[in-house]
Amino acid sequence: MKQIALLMALAFAFTFEMAGRTVKTASAGTLASRLGNKLLTVKELAVDGVVDKTDFETMARMARDGQLRKIDLSRAAIWKSGDDKMTDFGVVPSRVFQDTPVEEITFGDVSYVPGGGTFYRCPNLRRVVFNGALGHIDGGPAFSECPVLEEIIFNGPVMSTGGPTLAMNCPRLRRVAINGVVGGTYFGPLSGCTEFKGYEVNGTVLLSGMEDWIPKSSLSELSPADEKRVDGLLSQVKGYQDGRVPVPEFIKRGVKQAAYNVACAYALCNRKEKALDALQLAIKAGYTDYSHMKRDLDFDYIRNEARFDSLLASIREEGDKVYLLQKAAPYVKAEVPGPAFTYAPPTDSDLVRVRQFFNLDSIAGGGDEVQGIKNIMYWLHDQIRHDGGHFPNANRNAIDLYKVCKAEGCGINCRGLAIILSELYLAMGWPARFVTCESKHDDTDPDCHVICMVWSHNLGKWLWMDPTFAAYVCDDEGTPLGIGEVRERLINGQPLVLNEDANWNHQSMQTIDRYLYQYMAKNLYYLSTYQHNGFQSEDFGNRKPGFGEKFITLAPIGRDYRDSKYITHDAQYFFSAPSIKK
Repeated sequence: MKQIALLMALAFAFTFEMAGRTVKTASAGTLASRLGNKLLTVKELAVDGVVDKTDFETMARMARDGQLRKIDLSRAAIWKSGDDKMTDFGVVPSRVFQDTPVEEITFGDVSYVPGGGTFYRCPNLRRVVFNGALGHIDGGPAFSECPVLEEIIFNGPVMSTGGPTLAMNCPRLRRVAINGVVGGTYFGPLSGCTEFKGYEVNGTVLLSGMEDWIPKSSLSELSPADEKRVDGLLSQVKGYQDGRVPVPEFIKRGVKQAAYNVACAYALCNRKEKALDALQLAIKAGYTDYSHMKRDLDFDYIRNEARFDSLLASIREEGDKVYLLQKAAPYVKAEVPGPAFTYAPPTDSDLVRVRQFFNLDSIAGGGDEVQGIKNIMYWLHDQIRHDGGHFPNANRNAIDLYKVCKAEGCGINCRGLAIILSELYLAMGWPARFVTCESKHDDTDPDCHVICMVWSHNLGKWLWMDPTFAAYVCDDEGTPLGIGEVRERLINGQPLVLNEDANWNHQSMQTIDRYLYQYMAKNLYYLSTYQHNGFQSEDFGNRKPGFGEKFITLAPIGRDYRDSKYITHDAQYFFSAPSIKK
């Protein structure tokens, strides 16, 4: 009997060992060696220590080739994989669990969850939990094609999120719970998630860009629970600041915004010192939005504090976007103009095909020329949503990009939208260029924007057309303006008018302050475009014969630009009238 009991005990111990195992990893990349010959027999794995991309690949193999179904990384730190430029501290590797039978994953502290389907095509995945602090999670979406996914739960503080689409084509997803504090979120409707009825918010939301979906918490009086959550978020920000927590460069925006939103929360309930401390931390983290901070009504209780004035003044040199333009060196007319800008005529065979494919004459309508230009821009804005994190794998021409977006149900970034719009205009006989607009700090600020300049034959001038925001700009008499005119009027303090229906994806309206005086004023320091403009002008080495390869940048005198083959300081040349006629 004793022998039987002993054998049963050993059998039970062996079964327990294989069913669930906690592995301590003192260094990254050692998970496989720590498990040894038990690698493919573990069903539930908890890691206490550090993991990197290699360890994630080991877990994927354990699921794909073995029995692993449940992963607990609550006590694991995600580490950078050597010199791999595609990984960084705290980053969940993209699509590592694709086509594996993993059913549940729990994370501890995570710096970044990329969009574009980090959790893509996970056929058995039912539940994902974030128990620790989360720096940033993209929309884009982060979860896609997970047919049995039911729950996504955020228990810890979240610095920031992208948006609007957290998940796509996860038909059984019914619960997205926010149980901690969120510094700022732009999550909104999900796509193809038929059982999803709305977000479950049990925590504190300091800022929401989609309040119809995730309401901002009432912060005029912080409850003890709210204050505890907010202090926890601030503690995480301090951890990033003092180096206790490694932080990837690309989530620092979320860190500084989270600290700023904490300052707003404390200011609203008249907690002056805590508000100013948080605001100082936000600025230390890189917050520089001078115009917004100056006008932010959340700071009315602290606006007259000398410390607030000092903090505001400290960011003007970098954060007052119009001020930076005003301080920029002037443009100077060149003695010898640069290479002539050229435009494919509407009789070009490819452009004829574009005109017919899109039935552009019907879209433009029978009204005047300027209205036709606007109609085509509005049409494109309605047809393809903006997705700042996505550029489809397709030839860079209007027809192919449109087809892929429609076939995949995806959006496209501002560059893709501007490429398409410029070709639609060219096909109608309106010379056009897509223009990359960048900030003075282009080497550290990747947030550029791409819009169109289109020539109006009737007005004899260039017009500003932005398909991302369905935006155009006029003077105070209603005359449409071009990029150069808008920049000049910003510098000179002359009136500008943004069309009232300017919007992002029909989900948020644009204000002139946010769109022009902050976002575009920042991005009108460097302007770059191609010398030749036609069908598939940008194809990175595969241009049609005869296409010029010059990428021409207009910069203030004395400024260089790293990505351009040709730099000019001559605005008259850059905005010269096209030589072809209608």
